[in-house]
Amino acid sequence: SHMWPVAAGLSGTLEYFFNGFGLSDLENQAAVLLEPGMQDRFGRGDLQSVGRHQLGATLSLLTESEVQFGVGVTQSLEDGSGVAVPSLVWVVSDAVTLTALASLPWGRAEASTGAPRSEYGSMPRSALIQFAVYE
Repeated sequence: SHMWPVAAGLSGTLEYFFNGFGLSDLENQAAVLLEPGMQDRFGRGDLQSVGRHQLGATLSLLTESEVQFGVGVTQSLEDGSGVAVPSLVWVVSDAVTLTALASLPWGRAEASTGAPRSEYGSMPRSALIQFAVYE
């Protein structure tokens, strides 16, 4: 990956990820995920994605008022599914931050059998708000 300064306070990154253990066609190879060897890899944390090719990008803006806006996007280059994660971080003081983010996936939803048909299409939409106090 590489980070580029785009403008004052604005920066971005772009990253390509290759997973040699990943599947090239998740919809037609989903049964492979249940094989003991794949389950062992998941258990060890070896696989962060089940597809072979991923593209990720981030864009963040740090303002003078200690507020940072950002968005991260990860997309499967095989099935076109992905997830966008917009975020907002407000540094209220040296000891307090407020963070809000959401996870907004897209792609083909799982089949009626529960089998995945895309890398990210079965993910639920979610949101998080965190109020942190540091001592």
